Amino acid sequence: MPKPLALRPKLIPKAYIGASSWSDIQVGLETGWAIFDWFIQPLARSHFQVLDVEQAAIAEEASIVKHVDANFPASFISDGNTGSFTTDNLALVDRLKALGVRVESQFYDKKDIELHHIFELDIKNPYAQEVYAKHLAFLDKVLSN
Repeated sequence: MPKPLALRPKLIPKAYIGASSWSDIQVGLETGWAIFDWFIQPLARSHFQVLDVEQAAIAEEASIVKHVDANFPASFISDGNTGSFTTDNLALVDRLKALGVRVESQFYDKKDIELHHIFELDIKNPYAQEVYAKHLAFLDKVLSN
């Protein structure tokens, strides 16, 4: 039988890896890729059960960017640059740095390569391979302390 919640040790994450994560729902509704926006906007309305996600308090509560504090674990953030949550993930990187949280990131310029949402899942993609190598190096540094 599992221990009651009050008796379990407190879980404190040592690291966070955000790979094309939706770190601010209200900002991420407009990705600049019409077909993805057509899908993601009704998904957010359905999930939060509101018509105006951008003004909904419940969606604002789900924002990592708006509620993160200096106790957030060391983080590695990456994202594609097309049809993804690049804007809010860049905001998360900036917010974490401003709070003094250890953060590393990998974003690619659209002029060099076009990478879609969750490009990191394609293990044959050399850019995904580069990100995974950086994930491992980041985790090695964080977890060895």
